Amino acid sequence: MSNATRSVPWAPSVNPSSDGPSSPPCAPVPAAAKARQYSPIGAVGGMFGGLLGIGGGSAIAPLLLAFGSLKPSQVAGTTLASVLVISAVGSVTYASLGHIDVGIALPIAVGSVAGSVAGALMARRLSMRFMLGFFLLLLPYFAIKEFWPALASPALAANIISLVLLGFATGICSGLLGIGGASLIVPSLVAFFLLDHIAAQGIAMTVALADSSAGVATHARSKNVNYGVLLYIAPVALVAAIAGALVSHRLPEPVLRNLFGAFTVAIWLILASRRISVTLQQRRRSSAGQR
Repeated sequence: MSNATRSVPWAPSVNPSSDGPSSPPCAPVPAAAKARQYSPIGAVGGMFGGLLGIGGGSAIAPLLLAFGSLKPSQVAGTTLASVLVISAVGSVTYASLGHIDVGIALPIAVGSVAGSVAGALMARRLSMRFMLGFFLLLLPYFAIKEFWPALASPALAANIISLVLLGFATGICSGLLGIGGASLIVPSLVAFFLLDHIAAQGIAMTVALADSSAGVATHARSKNVNYGVLLYIAPVALVAAIAGALVSHRLPEPVLRNLFGAFTVAIWLILASRRISVTLQQRRRSSAGQR
């Protein structure tokens, strides 16, 4: 053995692929690194959640999938817990501005709570490819409706049955994927029930508070909520949600539509790149296993 590679008892261990001494094998990830990784996700989710009335889950879940290190079930649970914080402060802000119709919000919330619990129970069987694929199929339709609202689509009467069914369907997506039902309720109310955007946002934010509460309780019992990550997301998201809701109140509807459409396209592109990455990793593992 050469002098260059001989072990010296008093010398610090060196990782050949690094420029200095290696970290202790069980050293925890520094708090500052976690803050840099997860706090921006909370800021983006909170701002868009408050600005567009979507609860923030459709931003937080894809960003956690793309840049986080959580299992799919933990992504769903942790995102939904973040949505609970955002929707709580967001619904209060929208209510104070007079943008919540309780008569429409209540039946949607009833259906949404039931759907959220059912979806959360299904989350443990999810794969990463399924979560990514679902988002990639769903988001383009809503983006098209935001950019071209005049395109024909079926119009539905806002009765109790249709609103409860809307809540149940979006609640399942909320609990199953952790995106928060508000991100689906807003474009659904605008596209199918012909509500104006700011009214739909206020209703959706209130419903998100109800279904995220039920979904988080179920995810918590299944140990799907990563409270360490939530600690870095929630405080930043709370402040950003209030700021976003106040800005939304002053924007005209065409601007809100374009923002929602651009937001949807950006999330789709992030997910598409992540789906390609996951597919390539699976192919490499498959090729390695055949050798």
